[in-house]
Amino acid sequence: MRCLIRMSELHPKLPVITVDRKDFRFYRRNRREMIPLICPPG
Repeated sequence: MRCLIRMSELHPKLPVITVDRKDFRFYRRNRREMIPLICPPG
């Protein structure tokens, strides 16, 4: 999980693609920014 957050910090314009929407509600990049996500509907 940490590597996805770090990659999001290194490439801030790119969203993370995940099926695990619940966990990413709590994770932040740079300690305060929400991570942009692409998730399947549901």
